[in-house]
Amino acid sequence: MTIDIPEGYKPIAVRDDRLGTCVISFHITEKKFFIYVNGKNVGPLELRDLSSLKENVNDVLSMKGQYMFIDDYDIYGEQRE
Repeated sequence: MTIDIPEGYKPIAVRDDRLGTCVISFHITEKKFFIYVNGKNVGPLELRDLSSLKENVNDVLSMKGQYMFIDDYDIYGEQRE
């Protein structure tokens, strides 16, 4: 399997298990992270973005499939009027 990570990023965490493949890479000069999950790229992200992503993912996982849709915001996080 070839993982296409932008130039300058080096993998710092790789997980390949029954849930799929997840690679977190870091750019030493830009101090940003790049995430590759099951064929999808996410990033580059700064550390605070990564922390926010972690908290949001934990929130979703704790819902155990019982999702409530939030009508007050759009998919970009902008509050609707």
